Amino acid sequence: MGASQLGANPKINNIYKAFKASSAPYVLISDAGSCMHPSTLRDMVEKMEARDSVGLVHQIPYVYLQQEPGQSEFRLDSFSHLYQFVYFGTWHAKLYLGLNFIGVACIGGMSCLLRKSVFDAPASSN
Repeated sequence: MGASQLGANPKINNIYKAFKASSAPYVLISDAGSCMHPSTLRDMVEKMEARDSVGLVHQIPYVYLQQEPGQSEFRLDSFSHLYQFVYFGTWHAKLYLGLNFIGVACIGGMSCLLRKSVFDAPASSN
């Protein structure tokens, strides 16, 4: 659909037109390579439907070592892969959990379920 230039975040620029064109009540935005447990999306929708005031549900990134078909061992094939695996599996998860525990919203944006009507509504001046 083509990117829009809304700001500095390339992810927002890339998804804006598709998001606006969607007729679904919820939109799931996940980074490429993000994984979720099979029950996670159902859990996210249940949290969204529990209260009309909920407009966004996110998940802590789920990391795992992927075993290639025919390989007998798990491999981290690059420094970047290793860095992401360690960061998202340890420090990032600890930060997410700790901040949410004390009531501070911390949303990384890697995997979010959005209630489209919240974003379609005019901005409030409050």
